[in-house]
Amino acid sequence: MRLFLNALLKAKGKQVTGFHNGDFFIGNIYGCVRLRNSFDMQVTVVSHDNVYTINGSTLYNGGNGTYENLIIQI
Repeated sequence: MRLFLNALLKAKGKQVTGFHNGDFFIGNIYGCVRLRNSFDMQVTVVSHDNVYTINGSTLYNGGNGTYENLIIQI
């Protein structure tokens, strides 16, 4: 997981697809921030009409209930 999170730091512009609360979305990574006092990070994904903030661990696991079937190609 550490390698995945480190790769996310350089993933600006990469495409992310998945479902948010049952609605399909496709967007690009706008930025990535390490969470203070945590091993995890937050990724900002910009879609045509929405902005999503997704934890790196959620991307790694492919979802968490709110987000499902997350796919990113790094």
